[in-house]
Amino acid sequence: MTVQRQRFLKQKAAAITIQSAYRGHCARVQHARMQASATLIQKWYRSLKRLAKRRRAAIKIQSAMRMHVYRKRYVLLRSSVLKLQCVYLIFMFGLSLVYLRQHFRLIKQDNMLCEHKLPGKFRPGSEDA
Repeated sequence: MTVQRQRFLKQKAAAITIQSAYRGHCARVQHARMQASATLIQKWYRSLKRLAKRRRAAIKIQSAMRMHVYRKRYVLLRSSVLKLQCVYLIFMFGLSLVYLRQHFRLIKQDNMLCEHKLPGKFRPGSEDA
């Protein structure tokens, strides 16, 4: 082989070595970028999962708080309704009691008037009959 041919082969081997090193470097850089991108996507996905978990926890807390507030309102409303019903029944019973007392008083007065008009032997409670 000639000197020129040997020089060409050396240059070709050197070029192949340089190209191989450059391609290896490019592959490593691309792999590092892909690894960083994958890590970023994984972090984002995990943060979404944590966020979803926190959101569910917040919803449960809000639900419990709403339940507490509405239950408190319900209990207050129910006790108010029971008080109103009690007052209404007392009022109605009181009115009916007053009405009954007046009615019986009138009946009693009527009976007393009738007893005075009846002869002694027809009066209730008399033993003359």
